[in-house]
Amino acid sequence: MNHRRRLPLFFVLALGAVACSNVAEADGSTRDDAGTITEGGNTGVLTLRMGDCFDDPDGSSADGFAQVETIPCDEPHDNEVAAGFDTDLDGDYPGEDVVERRASLECSARFESLTGQVDGSSLLTFFPIYPLKGSRESGDRSVICSYYNADLSKLTQPVG
Repeated sequence: MNHRRRLPLFFVLALGAVACSNVAEADGSTRDDAGTITEGGNTGVLTLRMGDCFDDPDGSSADGFAQVETIPCDEPHDNEVAAGFDTDLDGDYPGEDVVERRASLECSARFESLTGQVDGSSLLTFFPIYPLKGSRESGDRSVICSYYNADLSKLTQPVG
């Protein structure tokens, strides 16, 4: 199940594509009893939880990605999961632009409620990870909202 991370133009990544749902649902990290990552690993985007920290995915395709490398949040990291929700767009796939726009609007509202600031008003900003057409047609409606530093520096502690 591929998800795309839509980033500002100054922060374009080549995202590796993986289409297997078992990859998107795998969790290679080690977690304590509270669910906090104590040792990172390859983690499917469908298993990311609030507060999980991860680095930008490697790869050479802009078709999406199904896994990220999670790491403990007390270690330097690129991103932290701030919120998650399912889209309410039913019916046929409305197109990536529509899904991206809805994901961005919802993440923006959640970002503001979590931080009290809107995108661009501080060093901290957000991006949505949303399902592409193939994943959505398989029933995936999950959107993940993540924090990152607008200057692309590493986060050095948990944000949330």
